[in-house]
Amino acid sequence: MATIATAPAGAGVERCRVRDQLILAFLLSANRLNENRSRVEFARTPEFREEARMAFDRSRRQCKRLQGVIALHCLNHKC
Repeated sequence: MATIATAPAGAGVERCRVRDQLILAFLLSANRLNENRSRVEFARTPEFREEARMAFDRSRRQCKRLQGVIALHCLNHKC
């Protein structure tokens, strides 16, 4: 029979919670990135396309920033 490992109380659990919150933020940002990609694809006017492209670029930078934050957090906390 296999045993289920449980997380110890204390700092280890908090580290995982922070990591999980960062991953959730990344997933929400990636979802926004996909929405903005669609807006660029289906833009009808050059003005709307440019606005959508700027939103897409902001979303892409946010995803890249969050990837770095997650990697740094996991490197520092070994999670």
